[in-house]
Amino acid sequence: MLSMFAFLMALGIVVDDAIVVGENIFMKRQEGMSPGKAAIAGTVEVLPSVTASVTTTVIAFLPLMYVTGVMGKFIAVMPVAVIAMLVISLFESMLILPAHLAHENNLFLRVSGRVLYVFKPLLWLFERINAIAARGLGFVIDRLYQPFLHACLTHRRVVLATLATSLMVVIGGYYAGFVRLGLFPSMDGSEGSATIAYPNGTSSSYAEASSVRLRNAVLELNKQIEAETGERIIDVVHEKIGQSGDAMRGPTGVTSGSHVGAVTVHLTPAAERSTTLRSLLDRWRDEVPKLSGAEVLKYEARSMGPGGAAIEFKLLADDDSTQYLEPAVEEAKEYLATKAGVVDIEDDSRQGKWELHLKLNEQGRALGLQEATLAETIRAAYFGEEVMRIQRGRHEVKLMVRFPREDRRDMAGFENIRIRDNQGNERPITEVADLEFKRQLSKINRLDSRRSITVTADVNKQEGSASAIFAEMQADFIPQLLKKYRDSHGAKLTVDWQGEQADNAESMVSLMAGFAVALLSMFILLTLEFRSYLQPLIIMSVIPFGWMGAVAGHSVMNLEISLFSVFGMVALTGVIVNDSIVLVDFINSRVRAGTPLIDALTSAGKRRFRPILLTSLTTVAGLLPMLAERSMQAQVLIPMAVSIVFGLMVGTLLILVLVPVFYSIYGFVLELCGFPLVPHELD
Repeated sequence: MLSMFAFLMALGIVVDDAIVVGENIFMKRQEGMSPGKAAIAGTVEVLPSVTASVTTTVIAFLPLMYVTGVMGKFIAVMPVAVIAMLVISLFESMLILPAHLAHENNLFLRVSGRVLYVFKPLLWLFERINAIAARGLGFVIDRLYQPFLHACLTHRRVVLATLATSLMVVIGGYYAGFVRLGLFPSMDGSEGSATIAYPNGTSSSYAEASSVRLRNAVLELNKQIEAETGERIIDVVHEKIGQSGDAMRGPTGVTSGSHVGAVTVHLTPAAERSTTLRSLLDRWRDEVPKLSGAEVLKYEARSMGPGGAAIEFKLLADDDSTQYLEPAVEEAKEYLATKAGVVDIEDDSRQGKWELHLKLNEQGRALGLQEATLAETIRAAYFGEEVMRIQRGRHEVKLMVRFPREDRRDMAGFENIRIRDNQGNERPITEVADLEFKRQLSKINRLDSRRSITVTADVNKQEGSASAIFAEMQADFIPQLLKKYRDSHGAKLTVDWQGEQADNAESMVSLMAGFAVALLSMFILLTLEFRSYLQPLIIMSVIPFGWMGAVAGHSVMNLEISLFSVFGMVALTGVIVNDSIVLVDFINSRVRAGTPLIDALTSAGKRRFRPILLTSLTTVAGLLPMLAERSMQAQVLIPMAVSIVFGLMVGTLLILVLVPVFYSIYGFVLELCGFPLVPHELD
């Protein structure tokens, strides 16, 4: 799936260099050159800038190959496919494409024209459409773009103020909550479940009765939604007693036992319904918010990607501080319950079945009894004691003596057990031993030899932000909680962050480190290309504004910014730099030819408007169908496509305006200092 997305994304990118080369060859032919000479001159003129632009795009995709964590493994195949296509496309546009465009009326073209003569009316239609598009594009360039660019160059302070305002609006929108953050894109799955768990040892009849209630509730919801929307959303409903729902995940998931029951629903395909699985689960939770006596009631969708729970962490304690672990966990759960949107809060510390503990009392010890005597007597009463063996044919049968079945079914029979002391006297077990009923933990978890309890919670993304809650806990609540128990009880408690947010942090750190190296590599490459330290900054200054478009796109599409969105922004960097390089190269050539700065900026903008627009449109056109896709598989990649499409639409417009404006500021500063605008060509 990711490989196919890489092909779709690269479909628009790989034709960028071909468009630049082909358009430049076309302009040379328009100037009167022969096809062969135009092909050579046009290719040589843009060879350095096209090579640099493809190289920067490759560099932009390289950090995606070295992302650590689960998400890094998930995404690694995509940059490999894109980089391979970019390298091959550069070879094709520099050698093969000019050879094709150098021909004008050879034998192949004449034969092809005769064979395809039947399609001549269609060719005439395309020529008419091309002529109309050319006139329309010429009108946009001459009547709209050039006057607007000249006004921007004249009022540079207004442009800079507008940019600063736009950045502040986008940043303010993020902090105001118009754009949410998340690790994995929200996906509308087709399977969810409600799992009920009672205390260990509870009769299966309780789990069965609760499962029936959950099933009836979700079937009633299906009728309500069908009446509201006219859509039947539930395809299959099935119950399981003694086993949890298929969607349960994570270390706190209950798996099996007579005390466990589950109802699982399978929905119709996402493209056939308007009601999402998450909204169904929320309404289901409202219908059955709690069940009396249940330890766990959890509504969950089947996990569709990497990452754990939305909020997940472990509290750990040394052996001398384990008594403070449970109270600390309860305080953490109470804190999470106060946050908007947090649901299904639980931990993996569960009580086991009821146990009867016996201990000799003073009278029993005075009679010389031992606890081993108690154990042997109880075993003989309930399991039995072998008194003889009977031979039946070839088989030997053991004859066991024990209490009758009815005496072994309740505590009255247990209290009738007699313990024989050293003098041969039989005494009731309650006289010689103290009896105590209590429950122990069903299991004890440890991490690095320390006792641990894992706390997990889910977050309704429409009501709360998991990343904001997680950050608040890391910065404020958990440090204060650990300090409280350390100062008041001397408890040695620590925390280990896990789950979706921890995976996100790990992947983001490695991605940002790789991206910083990529930006430095781009700067070095562009410095060598333009022999200037400031012109690369002009080119790279457009990158943040492309990201601004990507963030705004997520707000428009009502999507959260996930790790895939960041992957898209990283890939967007190379595409934006790609267009800026060729524009700056043409400005330099005009300035070097002696054209005044303002005239050089407007003429270069006019000259590069068509190829820059076409390269962006091809990339956008390749990804637009992805934005309209509703299939479950596409939900993973839509945030990445949104970053590239909206970032490129905003970035293209800004490249055609900001690069000339920034270059004019650069030229103004250099002229004040007495330096030349561009270095002279090397001999």
